[in-house]
Amino acid sequence: MLSFLLFLMFLSTKLSAQTSQKLSVLPISFVCNGKPLKLGETYISSKNDTFTISQFKFYLTVPQENNVTETTEPHYFLIDLENPESHYINLSGIHNKGGQLTLYLGVDSVASVSGARGGALDPTNGMYWAWQSGYINLKVEGNSPSAKTRKNQFQFHIGGYLSPNYAFRKVSLPISKPLQNQTLVVDIGVLFNAVSLKETNSIMIPGQKAMELATICTKIISLQ
Repeated sequence: MLSFLLFLMFLSTKLSAQTSQKLSVLPISFVCNGKPLKLGETYISSKNDTFTISQFKFYLTVPQENNVTETTEPHYFLIDLENPESHYINLSGIHNKGGQLTLYLGVDSVASVSGARGGALDPTNGMYWAWQSGYINLKVEGNSPSAKTRKNQFQFHIGGYLSPNYAFRKVSLPISKPLQNQTLVVDIGVLFNAVSLKETNSIMIPGQKAMELATICTKIISLQ
């Protein structure tokens, strides 16, 4: 009888741990104007630009916020459309006392000037310019007949950590139901609906245009 009770206690603890682990992960879904986003597939924006995506990466930072997270320091996640294993963020320590989830799009200035880092911030991930410019917060590349460039390529590398070109952006997402029942949806169509690829097709350094796109990119993220 004692052995049976011990077994039940062990099973209960194990299931509880599994549930806790499951609830700490918020999955990410990629779309373009409501359609699943896939590399190499063709989409059309409200600007009537036909385009395909060849690369899409961005950083999400889970910050230390009084009513959102109990973590003691920011956690950085590199989200890569090409890498399904990156399509989630770990929300261990998150609670919803404030009724919203606070994230940041990009990497803050402290991390940008801290020298070589590992993990998501490793320069070998292809998201670091140099110490003068810091990290690329969001990178999207592809092709479009509207872009009158070599091979009709467009490239948006959005970043910068020095004022007035600080591209780090806050994203506040209202929580209408338990986080474990929601998905973080990233709709790249929001960006392309706001940009004419004929007029804007290459942003590779910090500057005014990069700051404008950084602000637009905060709108591509929602909780559903």
